[in-house]
Amino acid sequence: GSKPFYILNADTFWLDGASAALPAMAKAWNDATMDMILLLADPAHATGHTGGTDFLTDADGRLTRARGAAGGHVYAGAAIIHPRVLAGAPAEPHSLNIHFDRLIAEGRLFGHVMDGHWITVGTPDAIAPAEKAIRRHGQA
Repeated sequence: GSKPFYILNADTFWLDGASAALPAMAKAWNDATMDMILLLADPAHATGHTGGTDFLTDADGRLTRARGAAGGHVYAGAAIIHPRVLAGAPAEPHSLNIHFDRLIAEGRLFGHVMDGHWITVGTPDAIAPAEKAIRRHGQA
C-alpha cells in the first residue's frame, strides 16, 4: 500500500493514561515532515524494562539517540511508518534500527510520549511484574 501503517511489537503493551496512545499518534502524524513516529515511554512509568533510554525529543518531537541519557525515553514497541521507508530495505527480517538511524539523519523520525504505563514482557520472568503492574493500575 501507499498509506502509513502501524507496527506493534508482540512482547509489549501499555495501559493508556488520559489519552489513548495509538489515536494520539495518528493525530500527530504529519506526512509532510515525518516518515515514522514512534510511541515512547517514560522509564519512570514502565515495568519490565531493564535497559537505558533510547531517544531524546526536541520541541517539535524530532528524535535523536539518547543511549541512556537522563531525560530520554524508551521506544515502546509501536510505530506508524510510511511505506516509503521500506523502499530498498532488505527482504529478510531486520532491525528497525537501521531505519531509525537514517531517519534521524534526515530529520524525519519523530516520537510521541505516551501518558500511560508501558509494560514489556519479553521473558517468562517478566510475567509476574506485568500482572502486578496491571493490578496496581486497576486494569485487572
